[in-house]
Order: sequence, then structure tokens, then C-alpha cells
Amino acid sequence: MSRNSEFCQALDRILRPKLESLGFKEVVLKDCIQPEFLFNRDELWFGASFDYRDRYLSVELGRLYWFQDVMPRVIVLGDYGDYCPAIKSISLNNEESFTALASAIRDTLADAIRIYSDRYDEILAARKNPTTLKYRREFFMHLGNQVSVDDVARFAT
Repeated sequence: MSRNSEFCQALDRILRPKLESLGFKEVVLKDCIQPEFLFNRDELWFGASFDYRDRYLSVELGRLYWFQDVMPRVIVLGDYGDYCPAIKSISLNNEESFTALASAIRDTLADAIRIYSDRYDEILAARKNPTTLKYRREFFMHLGNQVSVDDVARFAT
């Protein structure tokens, strides 16, 4: 994905200032598959990607983990929809929808962080329950350890 995509431009324009005001910093990892839009504050990570071909949106808030793939890969484990269910109903069928999505995340981010602080362990446990979603078992077979500060330093650009 290109950082010049309409998706990333909307997040840069609308969401980046909110993330930075809350103490998040953008992280770019070299030689590592990662979300298009990745920000960090202590152990808390925000990641977002949009696959134009498959029309698949991933917006995550949680901790950063290694994931077995063809090359080193990191994922943020924590579906933003668990913190803000309203984003699940936003249809991404035109350029304006990316603006609506970025605005919805911006407007709910502080509350989502409070929910993360109060309920992340519970949300994480529910995500790790292989009986609730198809392929959940296979997913967690490929899930590695939480990414360490040293790992981030080693892969950071």
C-alpha cells in the first residue's frame, strides 16, 4: 500500500494530529511487514491498513506482536471495533468515507484508550478464543511474542 493512498491521506490529515496530541509517535520498521499507519505510546499501539483490492479494513488498538509470515511481520492485537463499534458500520465505498472513518476514530480515540486501560485483558482474552471465529486457531498458531522495546529499536528506521 502506498502512504499516498486516499486512506492514508485522510488518516494523516485528520487522525495524526489527535494521536500526536495524546503522545503517540509514528513508527516505521525496516525489513518488516507492518500496518500502513502505525503509532506508539509506551506499550500502546495504534495501527490501520486498508486493502483496496479486497476492500479489507484493519483498525487496531492494543499491543504489538510478532506474527509468522514470509518475512518479519508485526500486528497490533486489539480490534478498534471492540472499543468503538460504530466504526464497523462505516462503508468505505468512496473518498469521503475515509474522511468519515478518520473523523470517527479521532472523535472516539480518548474514550477507546480509557476502555483499553480498563478492559484490554478481557478484550484480548475474547480475541484469543478460537471457538468464536473461523480460522482463529490457525491465527494464534502463528502469533508470536509481544514485540519488545529492543525489537522496535532493531527494526526502526
